[in-house]
Amino acid sequence: MFIKRLKIETGRGDVIRYIKFHRGINLIVDETPGTSDRLTGNNVGKTTVLKLVDYCFGADKSIIYADSENQKEVYHLVKNLF
Repeated sequence: MFIKRLKIETGRGDVIRYIKFHRGINLIVDETPGTSDRLTGNNVGKTTVLKLVDYCFGADKSIIYADSENQKEVYHLVKNLF
């Protein structure tokens, strides 16, 4: 099995994120121009992409918007997309 792409859209068809995958190793890298020399890679979407792939393979949708470390925390903006 090979995942060619991951496309995330709103209910209106607006594309939120479009990621193309290639055979072999795929890296998620923050290419946003920074204001400092220190790049952290935070808030790039690494964990979210993995959660979405897991969802595509049958996981419950709540893994996308629920915080696995704090079950009471919910990302309502994402939850409302479902």
